[in-house]
Amino acid sequence: MGTCFCQIGGYKEHFACFRCRKMHRKQAYRELSIYSRPATYDDYQANCPECGERMQNMGREFQPPKQGQLKQWRELEHEYWQRCREAALRRHRYKICASKKVV
Repeated sequence: MGTCFCQIGGYKEHFACFRCRKMHRKQAYRELSIYSRPATYDDYQANCPECGERMQNMGREFQPPKQGQLKQWRELEHEYWQRCREAALRRHRYKICASKKVV
């Protein structure tokens, strides 16, 4: 079993702008040198060069729909925000469970 190219580095993160329906690539945060890395991951997030909106990190293997495929972009955006809400709920539940004392 071989190693995937994305596991050995040199693979860029894909950021999507749902307003412009475009994707841009950026070097992965963990692959930046300590000296060129922003202080926080929030500072690393990209802004769209077209409209200035904050772009969403879609991972390394994201394949965007064509720019004119509005329905697919809307579905993609809906799915993205749904997953963000689910992740936030999991983190919230974990914090509640972690704060309870186990006897």
